[in-house]
Amino acid sequence: MDGKTKEAKRLILIAERKSIEDPLVYKHFGMLYDKMNMPERALLHYQNYLNSVDEAPDRQRILQEISRLEKQTREQVK
Repeated sequence: MDGKTKEAKRLILIAERKSIEDPLVYKHFGMLYDKMNMPERALLHYQNYLNSVDEAPDRQRILQEISRLEKQTREQVK
């Protein structure tokens, strides 16, 4: 990882520790962690998003992402 990538990751982790009030922030953190190849953190945020929005318009897509990430996580353990 280069210096800019490490710094970006550090700043993201700091931002994550702040209070999350908007459910869309959970979704965006999920997307971000997915792109950073951090499936456990992505799963956590996607699940929090679905738990905080009763009728998310993209619920099916997020559930598909969760399923994909759970499968990916299981395969990494093997």
